[in-house]
Amino acid sequence: MDTPSGETWYYRYDPFGRRVSKRCAERGKEVRYLWDGDQIAEVRHYRQGQQTSRRHWVYNGWALVVQQRHTTAGGWETDFVSSAQNGEPQALYDSEGELR
Repeated sequence: MDTPSGETWYYRYDPFGRRVSKRCAERGKEVRYLWDGDQIAEVRHYRQGQQTSRRHWVYNGWALVVQQRHTTAGGWETDFVSSAQNGEPQALYDSEGELR
């Protein structure tokens, strides 16, 4: 797909129709998607072949309960999700219980 800024992005999908990656050769960027059934479980960003960021999600059924981000320092930041009865996320709290 060509963007208005002149970049060309290439998309790949698995046999279930889930996006597994997108790539822009001009900028040396790639995003990879990992799935757990029908739910996105992790997204990894790369630049020039080196991973630059990573985000991971944990679900209880359809409700999102935990979001983790890999930090530039090499550790993980964990946030906890408060969801409505239908599973829609309502609030995000850090490990100290502070609202984000």
